[in-house]
Formats: sequence, structure tokens, C-alpha cells
Amino acid sequence: SLITVSKRYKVTGITDTGFIDLSYASAPEAGRSLYRMVCEMVSHIQKESTYTATFCVASARAAAILAASGWLK
Repeated sequence: SLITVSKRYKVTGITDTGFIDLSYASAPEAGRSLYRMVCEMVSHIQKESTYTATFCVASARAAAILAASGWLK
């Protein structure tokens, strides 16, 4: 099943406004930062609900940045 989270994900000290700054010099750095945020969101979903996060829906640009991280299959 696919779950849509409709609120911005806010983490104090990391994404206070709900937006993440991915303006890095290299794509792998940006990808690692975005991947870390996805992992944070998964942890939050599993902690606050009975759902298991198994999919990430992303724009083409976000998917390319995640692929550049080197951490995806």
C-alpha cells in the first residue's frame, strides 16, 4: 500500500521550516542528505503509527539525487 503524508516533515535543527536545503557542490552529497531525511521520515512513520514505510514517492529530480547517493538498489 502507498501512504501519502500531506504535512511538511519538520525536524528541529535540521528542517525547521519543513524544507531541506540540497544546494551541495556534488550530487552524491545532496543524495546522502536526502537519503538521510528519507530514513528519518521512515523512522518517524514507524514510531508514530502501525504502518511500515516501504516506498518513497519522489519527483524525477529527487529520484536522480537519491540515485546519485549510491545507496539505492
